[in-house]
Amino acid sequence: MPTKLFQITVTVLPGATRRVTVVVMALSAGRLNFPKISLKSAQIADSVLQQALRSLPATIFVLPKSKEFVTTSPHP
Repeated sequence: MPTKLFQITVTVLPGATRRVTVVVMALSAGRLNFPKISLKSAQIADSVLQQALRSLPATIFVLPKSKEFVTTSPHP
């Protein structure tokens, strides 16, 4: 399954806040790799940024939305 990569740069001024929400749509159910995220800051130490990244899970488990997505054979 091909992976679509994209990059977004967000600049936040000192004292300001910015919330970025990324919606990731899983194409299948099961244990999936969590999207890779990188953080860079001139104001925040790399060790703090790395600690924040380590707090994110490596994988997530995606459940099917309903039984119709689990069925592999057509209904009679």
